[in-house]
Amino acid sequence: MLPTTHQTIKAMNFDDIQSAWNNDNAGDKVNLPVNLEKLKSAKMPVDKIRHTMKCEFYVQMLAVVLVGFLPLWVNVPKPLMFPYYLLYFVFFLISTYFFTKFAISYKHLSNNTMSSKDNLYAIYYDIKMNIELYKAFTYCLIPFGIMLGGILIIGSYKLSIDTVLLRSSEITKMQAILTVLLVVIVILLTAWITEVWIKRTYGKHAEEVKHILDEFKEA
Repeated sequence: MLPTTHQTIKAMNFDDIQSAWNNDNAGDKVNLPVNLEKLKSAKMPVDKIRHTMKCEFYVQMLAVVLVGFLPLWVNVPKPLMFPYYLLYFVFFLISTYFFTKFAISYKHLSNNTMSSKDNLYAIYYDIKMNIELYKAFTYCLIPFGIMLGGILIIGSYKLSIDTVLLRSSEITKMQAILTVLLVVIVILLTAWITEVWIKRTYGKHAEEVKHILDEFKEA
């Protein structure tokens, strides 16, 4: 009778464990498909961000290279070539730094499998970091853009440095105020365009990912 009793106890223990397991995981059987659907729904906005990042990366790289050829197309006088390319060199170094950061951020997004909630959190963090990086890149280049643009404008009039310095001493107070006002308007307009562009291309997709993460919290 001992083996029979032992087998009965074993069977009872197994049944109890299986029953407890089923009870503990009953919620998971319901939530698992739902969670998978949520993770799948995050794929579309993330893919759109990846596509935008890839396109902008190549467009911006091309733009930086083209800026180096502008003096040749505008026929800037030789005396202005040195200050232009000195500024352009710094401009190029800053751009290279940010392009490297963009490439790393894009690689993180591409390598993330989005197989769990934690991975989705990592993606959201990378997206937010990329947005801040984009803003910093734009704001860093604004002063260089203004200075390089100023040299190109002066060069297009075929003015020598001596002539520019001579005429600068003749600038009236009103002309100086208008020049400063124009620079401020350019800065503010560039900042506004940047914010609007980021919101439309990255921000709305980042909000979609955040909404999915909020749904995980509520589940």
